[in-house]
Amino acid sequence: MAETVAQTPALAALWDADKNSQAADAVPARNFRSAWWRCPQGHSFQRAPRMMLRDSSCPTCGVASTSFATEHPHLVKLWHPSKNSGLEPAAVDSRHAAELWWQCERGHAFRRAPLQMGHDASCPTCALAEVSLAARFPTIAAEWHPERNGDITPEAVDADHQMNAWWRCERGHEFQATVRSRCRANRRCPVCYGSWSVEHLRTFVKALLGHVDALNPSEMFALAMQAGALSNRASRAFVMALTTGRFPTKELERFAEGKPSLVDEFADDKELTLDLVDAREAPASPPASDPYALPAAPVAEAQESAEIDVDVSAEVELRTQASSDDDDDELPVIQARDALAALDSDLVANADAETVKFLIDSAKAKLWRHAYLDAEEARSQAAGFKGDVFSSAVRDNFLGELDAAMNLPLPTGYSFRPTPQHEVTKPLLMQRHVAVSVLNSRRFGNWSGMGAGKTLSAALATRVVDAKLTVICCPNAVVDNWEAELENAFPRCEVAKKTWSPEWSHPLADAPRYLVMNYEQFQQPDSESKLVGFLERNVVDFVVIDEIHYAKQRDAGATMSRRKKLVQGLVLESGKKNPDLCVLGMSGTPVINTLQEGKSLIEMITGHRHDDLDTRATVQNCMRLYQRLVTLGTRYRPPYHMQLDEGTRPEVDCGPYLDEIRESGRGSVLKLEQVLTRVRLPVIVQHLHHGEKAIVYTHYVDGIVDQLREAIADAGFRVGLCIGGVDNTDLDEFKRPNGEIDVLVASSRIATGVDGLQHVCNKLIINALPWTNAEYEQLRGRLWRQGSKFDRVTVVIPVTYAVVNGERWSYCESKLHRLEYKKSIADAAVDGVVPEGNLRTPAQAQQDIMNWLGRLESGEIQQVVRPEIKIPLSGEPSEVTRRVRTYGDFTRVNNRWYMSSSKLTHARLSANPEEWA
Repeated sequence: MAETVAQTPALAALWDADKNSQAADAVPARNFRSAWWRCPQGHSFQRAPRMMLRDSSCPTCGVASTSFATEHPHLVKLWHPSKNSGLEPAAVDSRHAAELWWQCERGHAFRRAPLQMGHDASCPTCALAEVSLAARFPTIAAEWHPERNGDITPEAVDADHQMNAWWRCERGHEFQATVRSRCRANRRCPVCYGSWSVEHLRTFVKALLGHVDALNPSEMFALAMQAGALSNRASRAFVMALTTGRFPTKELERFAEGKPSLVDEFADDKELTLDLVDAREAPASPPASDPYALPAAPVAEAQESAEIDVDVSAEVELRTQASSDDDDDELPVIQARDALAALDSDLVANADAETVKFLIDSAKAKLWRHAYLDAEEARSQAAGFKGDVFSSAVRDNFLGELDAAMNLPLPTGYSFRPTPQHEVTKPLLMQRHVAVSVLNSRRFGNWSGMGAGKTLSAALATRVVDAKLTVICCPNAVVDNWEAELENAFPRCEVAKKTWSPEWSHPLADAPRYLVMNYEQFQQPDSESKLVGFLERNVVDFVVIDEIHYAKQRDAGATMSRRKKLVQGLVLESGKKNPDLCVLGMSGTPVINTLQEGKSLIEMITGHRHDDLDTRATVQNCMRLYQRLVTLGTRYRPPYHMQLDEGTRPEVDCGPYLDEIRESGRGSVLKLEQVLTRVRLPVIVQHLHHGEKAIVYTHYVDGIVDQLREAIADAGFRVGLCIGGVDNTDLDEFKRPNGEIDVLVASSRIATGVDGLQHVCNKLIINALPWTNAEYEQLRGRLWRQGSKFDRVTVVIPVTYAVVNGERWSYCESKLHRLEYKKSIADAAVDGVVPEGNLRTPAQAQQDIMNWLGRLESGEIQQVVRPEIKIPLSGEPSEVTRRVRTYGDFTRVNNRWYMSSSKLTHARLSANPEEWA
């Protein structure tokens, strides 16, 4: 058992038994929680036991005391004569931090600490009389609600205050708005002045223009909502076009100046529509019988008010989105000074408290993104920036975190080497930042990209917090990698794996211990009983959940899996036994398909239900989840200096196989991929070269791997396998520079946690694509990552197609469009990119593609113009174009029906049969 304060003589002598609720023998000597102590001179002070081991000096004895009367004789006259319980200025330390009573020359009583009085002796009542709402804006003060603001009056509120007050206009309409927004932006009654005209839009654009490059889409969307720009159809269409990057800056400048521009078409058109849905949803209560049910979130995190969200399903169809050739795959890096300056705009100054909090969190994330690339430049720009209250708060917070990370002393025994030939390498700034954040907040998330060094960040964090026992939950494919990384970074540590009954080499030694558990250990029939026994025998100090998306819950209504339930149970039960438990969740793709995945992992890390996070796929909900992920963790996408070539897409005519494709398309996706693999084989072999290693990936295995292995071997190459059910022999041989394997045929097993391939290979050939962009990025990241010795990484994707009745049909191109569609739900939740449409499940997408083929063959498809931006054509539209614009084509209608309940869909179709027709 851990040593207590009573067992530590230096601490026991100073323990204040009167002020502490616990006895000294019940408090661990290395506890983080603050306790009371009393020095030999009788001075009482607070400090954590863990910090007392380093510094047990008394803060009062360490500095000579100076009375307030001696230090500030001119302020003695302000001492309140009767409210300080007999204390006199001569007996009060000038550095005293507790509030005492004072009285100004006009007789106003107020409270302030002597320490603060030395810097500011002004009377708050007198000062407020000059800057109050009633004094500066009597007309606005006249609309102050007389009943709904408690005892607060316009005379008691600063005109620049952020209080979200209630108002009542002269027509009797009641509404809420901050005092600051009403005074500085002349925000008026939303009922009387709620309609956004073209001039309103022009004013909004003018305020935004100076910072449009420094604000990300999620921040612009939040500001637009706050400003009321979603109040009517035209402004809603404008907001969606603005936040999704449709308007070049020059077009916005022309619109702001009153010149003809692209924005005019959105502002003037009365037929542009976007659906609105109510985001309110009753909090879901877990079954009472669930022993691992999460407690409700603290009251401070509860949703304060219901808001209206823009429904993603109302946006343009996924398949029609063309990928921009110049669209960079990297997140933009905003300079520190620009990120801070954006917080001083009038739009931010007039936003409500919730919006401001989001903007502050997002701004700090941008500062860290800059610091990860150039810490000194980010520090210099931030330190030299002078701004308003919001930007100054972000600046000071960021600089404090940056200093703590950069000055973090390396733990004893640190000796990480990227390879045995390298010297000991110091941690990256991201890794230091994660370690400091875990030390301070105890619960944190690392959402950094592939190859960023998340594993070392976790190992470093465990040693910074001095964890004795760490449990690491990870995919089976990376268990051995975790063991190697831990022993590489801290050779003195002990590592056990895949057992709930670990046996340590030196049970009495103080070496840090790590238990590495693959997720399969949480889903066996006896997993729960073994987990309970392990927790009864051990005190866990740190839990790492690697590739946390393996343990998250995908659908809100789905039954929690045994795996997710027991991983969550590990965190909750460990926290009950150890209040100072640290939890670090790690994933480069925390959200892949649904918002429930992101909500689930947030709950797993924090240990609280987040009922305020709605999981329906709306823009507002994506932004809320993005805000929570930004607050809970950090995201670093390392710069890759090698060139990425994804343009090699040889086309293969599958026309001769259409009968087989048609037949297999009625079955599973696997059967269809088996047929298309035979079509792709010649092209795959053609892109293999002797003396050059390559990976051939297939998302599906049965009936496909054998085809690939046989065809590649027949071409004279030595083939190895890295698929489920096969050991790592071929993988390890392939990673050897002079190994016996030329071509590695791999499945999704290779996409997570496998490192070292970038040292020997720079060509990836994809036979069967994954279905999500997150999975594709994980796969590509095996080669395109830090440490590659190559100048170029090539990705080859054979594309099958057929010409049916004069029209081109391509199953592969449809999947590529899905992957290349960048503004997805995952991008919105993780990177703050406003989404434009919904994704379909693999089965639904396959059915859509086969239906497309059927329409082509029957000749029933109608050719309509579907522009990338929803701008109606001039003149009288045709009937088909009108219906497509109103309801969408087959895929969009199907998306809307799929996302709605059958009851609502039936009611809507009954009321308007034209949507069905």
